[in-house]
Parts: sequence; C-alpha cells; structure tokens
Amino acid sequence: MAVATASRVAACLIDPGGVPDASLLTRFLRDRDEAAFAAIVRRHGPMVLGVCRRIMGDSHLADDAFQATFLVLSRKASLVRPVGALAGWLHGVARRAALEARTVARRRAARETPMPNLSEVPSSDPDVPDPELLGRLDRAVAGLPSQLRVAVVLCELEGRSRREAANLLGIPEGTLSSRLAKARKRLAARLRHGPNVATVCVSAALAGRAVQAAVQPSLVPAHVIALATRVTRMLAAIHLKALAIAAVVLTGLATLFAPPRPADAADPPAKAALAVREPQILVWVKGKAAILKADGTVVRSWEGDQIPDVAGVRMSPDGTRLAVLRTSETRTLNKSVPVGGGASLQGSFGRSLHKLMICTVGDNLTGPDVDVPGDSVYFVSWSADGKKLYVGSHDDDPTYAQANNLRHWTIDAKTFKATELKLPVGHHLLDVSADGKLFLTTGPIPKPIVCRPIWVVPADGTEPIRMTDTSEGEYDAQFSPDGKRILVCGAGYGPAGPPAEGRIPPGRVTPSTERYWLDIMTIADGTRANVVVCKEKEYVWRARWSPDGSRIVYLPRTHSFPQVHDDVTVSKSDGSDKKVIISLDHSSHAYLDWR
Repeated sequence: MAVATASRVAACLIDPGGVPDASLLTRFLRDRDEAAFAAIVRRHGPMVLGVCRRIMGDSHLADDAFQATFLVLSRKASLVRPVGALAGWLHGVARRAALEARTVARRRAARETPMPNLSEVPSSDPDVPDPELLGRLDRAVAGLPSQLRVAVVLCELEGRSRREAANLLGIPEGTLSSRLAKARKRLAARLRHGPNVATVCVSAALAGRAVQAAVQPSLVPAHVIALATRVTRMLAAIHLKALAIAAVVLTGLATLFAPPRPADAADPPAKAALAVREPQILVWVKGKAAILKADGTVVRSWEGDQIPDVAGVRMSPDGTRLAVLRTSETRTLNKSVPVGGGASLQGSFGRSLHKLMICTVGDNLTGPDVDVPGDSVYFVSWSADGKKLYVGSHDDDPTYAQANNLRHWTIDAKTFKATELKLPVGHHLLDVSADGKLFLTTGPIPKPIVCRPIWVVPADGTEPIRMTDTSEGEYDAQFSPDGKRILVCGAGYGPAGPPAEGRIPPGRVTPSTERYWLDIMTIADGTRANVVVCKEKEYVWRARWSPDGSRIVYLPRTHSFPQVHDDVTVSKSDGSDKKVIISLDHSSHAYLDWR
C-alpha cells in the first residue's frame, strides 16, 4: 500500500507547464486533485525549502518546516486570496513555519544540558550568499503587499522569466514589470544590494512526503502535524484581525455617508456594552496558568513545561500581553547567609536572577526579553493605558536584600527603550497608581530583624508618606483604581510586638493585632478596614483589585509540605460574598492579576 502510494505521488510530480497557479489551486480546492497539488509542490517547493533553510540553518528541521508549509496549504488553501497570489502566500507561511520550528528547537535545547558554544567561522567563498543578508531579504519580502510579493517570489526567488511569471499570474507582462519595479524600489530601501539567492533542489522523496501530507494526513509525523497546527492558528488569528479591521473600515464608511441623526438620538445601551472588554483574572504557578472570568469560567489555560517558575507576572490593560519576570539563572552559594541579630545560617543556598519577558496571550507563552539594566528584574507593572511599563532592577545580591545597585525604570511598551525613574534611595517598588502620580514602595530595612515600612511616594517629588511601622511586613500590596486606598496582605508580630531594637514609630496606619491579615488602608486618614483574618496555619499570599474597585481576588494559602494549597477567591472589597473560583495544589509561588 505504501509503495503504491509513493509511486502514485512520484507520478504526480511532473512539470505543470504553463498552467496558472490559480487553475491548479482551484482544482485542488474543488476536487482535492492530487496531481494539481503535486504540481504546486514541484513549482514552488524550491522557494519554500530555500526560505526554511535560510531561517533554520538545519536541513532536517528545514524539511519539517517544508512539510508543515504544504500541510497548512492543504488545510487552508481557501485563505489564498487572490488564488493567483499563491507564491507570495507560500513564502509567508514558510517563513512562519520556519520561525516557529526554530523557536521550538531553541526551547527544547534550553532544557537540555548546555554545551560550550563553538565560534562560527564566516565563509570566505564569494559565491556563498551571506545568511544574514538573506534573512533580511526574506523579512523585507514578507513585508511587501501581496501583488508585489508574489511578483518578487516568482521572478527573483524562483528565477522565472517575466513572460512565464506573467502567464502564471494571468496578467500582461507589462503589468508584471511595473510591479517588479515598485517592489525593487521598496526592497532597495532595506537592502544595499541584491543577494544572489542560490537555487535549492527539492528531493523527490521530500516533495513526495509533502504531497502525501495533503492526501494521507494520517501518515504525517506527529511533530510536523503539531507545527502545522500552530502555524494554522497564526493564520486564523491574522485572518480574524483582517476581518475586524475591515469591519471597522466599513462601519466608518457607513457612518460617514449615513444621514444625520436626530439630536436626541442615542446609542442603545446594549450596543455600547459590546465595546467593553470583560475584566479577566490571571492565575500563574509553575506548570499551570489560566485566564478566568470572575465567576470561574476558564477563558484560556496553559499547562506543562512551558509555564516557568517566575518572580512576577502582570497582564496588560487590554489583556493581550503578559509582562513576565522569568527565571534566567539560578545560583548556589556554599556559605553562611545573615538572618538577623548577628546570626547566620550555614549551608548551600540557591537564589534566582530574573529577566523581563513580554509575551502575547496565545498558544505559546514565549516572547522577547527586554534589555533592562542590572543583573535581575524584581518588579514590573503596566501603566493604565498599556503604553509603558514600570520596572525595578538590581545587581546580584547574595544577601537576598535586592538592594545592590537598586534602580527603577519606565520602559516604552513598543520600542522597549528604558528611561531611569528616580525613587528615594533604598525604596522597592510595589505598585504605581493608575494616574501615575503615586508610587507604592517599601522603604529600607533599619535593622535586619524588622520589616520594611510601606510608603506612598508622590511622583512630583514632595514628601513621602510612611503608612506603616516595622512591626509588620507585606506579602502583596496594590493601589485601588482611584488611588485612594491600598489593598495589603501580610504578617505582623501580633500583640507581643517586635523586638525593640530597630523599630521605628507607628506610621499613618495603626498596626494590626492579628498575625496574618488582608486589609484595606485609606491613604488620606490612615484608617484600616479588615477584609480577611486568616485562620490558623493560613495566610493570604496575593491580592488584587478588580478594575472597577468593587471587588478583590486573593489567595488564602495553606501549607502541607512540600505541597502548597491556594484557593483563588473572589469577594466584594469588604470581604463579603466570597467565592472560590479555582483551587491549586503546587510546590511553587503563585501570582495573580485582574485586568
């Protein structure tokens, strides 16, 4: 059976002659014509494989991306619009498939034992194209409009004559020449000279596997199917985005040419409500992450090795991106660590350094690292409009105080350019008010045996307000949306009080008499309202306001070493009407956000 199938596929790989791409694609769409699909593979396979090899640099992985590209075509051929633009469409899919395969390969390599890097020796052969220049070419071609891109792919990347390319596209040769001239002008702005793209030969076996993927997908290797599925989802997202843009344009045109509305006319409340995104809760632990509605409905979830152990994660206001403090390095010390009062703890201790990663909310929680000065990033938060991030960093510090060269930054969310933000010396950032006028911080530790006090620091440089003394410390704290209150969960010394040494006088807020608590502090007058008094062997570890300030979400936590149990709980801001929306058992830290 397999031999017969291979023979039939090989027989299909004949020269398609001058049959236009549009005709071949239409035959495949209408009749699932195997010969037509094989003709497409033969015609455009060398270009597709060339793109994959230039990006991957590994022939085996490039072959996988090649097969995935044509598997995507077999599934989503109807997305090629117009059908004559097939070559340009394949170029784009091949590039996405190769980039995704490269990402997966790098992620897999990162989990393996690192080996010494071998320096790459640049080729001195003048006939060998510069890989970096070829990569720039592919990126530049991918950015061309569809009509210009397909002309460049056919004539420049596939080496076809203008007459042949014009026949394949079903357009006059003069029209093709005009499109090529426009495309070359655009490419010239990015490329100083045109690279000599070597022709890539596609083996009959590889072409046969690509055709077989279309007619017998059950024979396709699982990892190629997985790669094709990820690329298909990317295309679907792009298609939906294009439809959304078109809808906005059509709506705008309809509004422009519509007759004037009466002065007293108003939009129905239901229509206005459609434009409002429902706030969502992000929950993150090592190995599990989810986005939920306030009633516990799961909107999206992730599970497995792709969920790293992190030091913090915040969701952008529009819910499309995540700012993640991912663990970049773990260091072990074989020495004593100060624990206060002149005492020290002997042994081997590990500490982690973290990088800031920005990832899009999608199938894979990966994205670029942001270059933040310092060895480790300890804090990140989005501005209310999502246009910038507030970030805190420090250099490596074996004492765990995170105070070595402590600095703060505002980072442009598009360009990732960092601008230093000045805070009082020794203050660690906890949150930024929605209007950007107040910073919530914890101040320096007067003595190792006491806690850092909580401060409200005005951005205009006026005198900071100390909210607490050193008898209790916070686990988590956040400004209310209106910037007038602070939601704080933490622990204190209780009625017995802390040691006298190092204690500073009470701040604006009177210390709690409870050992563990979740409270709301009012900045103006220092009043304190209790939300949750923790039970024995329980404490609240994380807490966040809802975007409108009417509700909160928090984590009552209990230990049963080595496991930790967290109940993600939603309630009104006074603690009433509480509901557990999800329970988590894990052995790591947990993080929350509500956007």
